[in-house]
Amino acid sequence: MSSRTAAINVDADIAQAWESASPTKRKRLQAQIRKWFEVSAGTKKKVPHLSRKESELLLRINQDLSPQKRRRIEELTDKMEFGSITDEEHAELLRLSDETEKLAGLGMVK
Repeated sequence: MSSRTAAINVDADIAQAWESASPTKRKRLQAQIRKWFEVSAGTKKKVPHLSRKESELLLRINQDLSPQKRRRIEELTDKMEFGSITDEEHAELLRLSDETEKLAGLGMVK
């Protein structure tokens, strides 16, 4: 994806919130803004989603995950929801899901 720099005017409190936000929060906000522009311009890409059963299973599994893996799954899930996940990251999310299912002794019924 190519990028361009543009300036927009915002209220001082919004600018202050941006300046004090962590890099992760800034990336999330940028993804949300990108998604909004894509929807507005009619160029929104199809975003993969987990089924309800997959989401419920991930919630159960995440209770037993290390904080690092939990954060990575959350990060990748956010990217998927915002439409900014790459094919490689989506594959990583699926691998992490499979790995944690095995660790938890759970399996998805197909």
